[in-house]
Amino acid sequence: MFSIHLEPDETQISKVIRLTIVATGGEYIGCIINDTQMKTNIKKRIDEDDISNSMFFDDDTEFESFNHDNMFHANGPNFNSSSITIEESYDVNVEWDDDRSYTDEMAVKRSQINSYTYECPDPCDTECLKDDDLIFYDYIAEKRMSYPVVIAIKNGEEFDINYVYIGLMVMDETINSDEVVHEVLYIPDDKISEYMKEYIGSEYNEKDYDKGGLKDEFLDFISDREENRELREKICSRHLIEPGNIDGVREPEDDYIKIITSDGKLLYEK
Repeated sequence: MFSIHLEPDETQISKVIRLTIVATGGEYIGCIINDTQMKTNIKKRIDEDDISNSMFFDDDTEFESFNHDNMFHANGPNFNSSSITIEESYDVNVEWDDDRSYTDEMAVKRSQINSYTYECPDPCDTECLKDDDLIFYDYIAEKRMSYPVVIAIKNGEEFDINYVYIGLMVMDETINSDEVVHEVLYIPDDKISEYMKEYIGSEYNEKDYDKGGLKDEFLDFISDREENRELREKICSRHLIEPGNIDGVREPEDDYIKIITSDGKLLYEK
């Protein structure tokens, strides 16, 4: 169960839209192992063909992949294979979303939604990686994984699927080819123009862009988390939609672990 929390100037809400993304996905973890004893213990387990994402070693130390997620940690469905639905509810004063009455689900095509790369983890771009480090990749598979968000629509406004922006964690340099749903923004077109004017500055001329061109500029900007962090943080603080429960059905037989050296030599894969 989850609730939406309204800002003081957003109390005049006419309805809410629940957008749900469903697909096979899971938990994706990248660990850089630089502790000398931990590396020794993991290499010993590799030799014994006894590797998992939760290990207790002979020296009474332990390894849990989620406690070493210093490279990345993503949890969600794979957008590329997802189905997307929207539902509408006028129960705006109901705190818990599971207690709202919604209309029947309506399917949405992925092509209708703006998507961008939030991050594409790459060990070659990791500054803390040293020559003798190990990289431990862990994929915990789940089927029918859902990522629900609730979007509040103010009086006098209408929901527009073209205002939805989905940020993806792209795994193709690490674990697999999945593009994992990481964040959802809801930004009306007039706000896109406002933010692009602030980003481009004095050279901005709205006449230079058609509607699609301005969105492309925005997608390029929002994909680069190092570019104008202050503006990006302001956009997210205003438009990021926190998800409800992200969950699915565990499929342990599809779990995957890969361990490589800092120069890319494969030590273990299963």
